[in-house]
Amino acid sequence: MSHPRIRVHCLAQTSLAVLLVLGGVLPGCKRAAPAVPWASGTTIIPGSCGWDVETDSIVDPTQVPAADFWWEMVSESQRYLTPTHDAVAAVVKGKTYEQIDAAFVAGRRLREGRIDGSDKTGVLDPGTIIVFRTPDGTLGKLQIVGYRALHDLSFPEARAYPDRSKSTIAQHRDIERGHIEVKWQLYRPQAP
Repeated sequence: MSHPRIRVHCLAQTSLAVLLVLGGVLPGCKRAAPAVPWASGTTIIPGSCGWDVETDSIVDPTQVPAADFWWEMVSESQRYLTPTHDAVAAVVKGKTYEQIDAAFVAGRRLREGRIDGSDKTGVLDPGTIIVFRTPDGTLGKLQIVGYRALHDLSFPEARAYPDRSKSTIAQHRDIERGHIEVKWQLYRPQAP
């Protein structure tokens, strides 16, 4: 024989589960609003520099640990887009940039670790899409637009280089994929 309190408790749990599955909200409870885009743009990340996503600012090579991503130049042919400072990311295949929203990003398995942009083994061709979460919990997506040659410092983000770095760059052989250009969009929860 079952106890009446146990039956009532199980019934309450079942009702709550049905309510949650059907999308209902208990009286007095607020439903979390969907995340909405709050910032977007296009940014060129100079070679060896970092990029702080939320402020859309370039971080010079000496301050990379404070950034969310690092365009890591290992050699003339080997480079990586590296999440830093506890940011996580993943390459997306089979979706267009427009099809990706905050719910999609939130449902993806993201990881730490570099994303290969090297000449022979890299996956960062123009059109490649990456989703990410920053250490502050901001969700986002980016798409590779293209590249600038290493000696091309004509874009505004190149101001992040100290003068001594600019003269060092001029002494190196010019490479086609020296700076990476991305378009991006960020999401954060909307207030209920």
